[in-house]
Amino acid sequence: MRALRLAALAACIFAALPAQARITEINVQKVEPFANGATFGNAGAYERVWGVAKGELCDRDGSYAPLATTKKEREAKGDPRPSLEERYGSHSNYVKKVEASARALVRDRLLLAEDAERFVSAAREDSVVKLFAR
Repeated sequence: MRALRLAALAACIFAALPAQARITEINVQKVEPFANGATFGNAGAYERVWGVAKGELCDRDGSYAPLATTKKEREAKGDPRPSLEERYGSHSNYVKKVEASARALVRDRLLLAEDAERFVSAAREDSVVKLFAR
């Protein structure tokens, strides 16, 4: 539940596309049986594998993929993610959701109070208000 709340807060504040991995090389150093020989369908028995993977493990560092403001804008772009309008309805609802998520995370000791204040302040900023005013 705590992880879900943290994820909800992050989703309220940041919208990003799923990360993709680009592994260019895998060096397996050791393989041994795992889970007492239990199998996974036709894939065979579970194994514990040690090794090194090389390449990009996350290619979305620093990317920015803003949500559409309205449903009409989202549909025109072919974006499957719900728009700000569809998710929150209004800027005040957005701020309320950020506040509620931040309070829950502070209560569960997953977020410091001063960090929660920064998230809520960021949600109230004029630049965010303008996103809902289009």
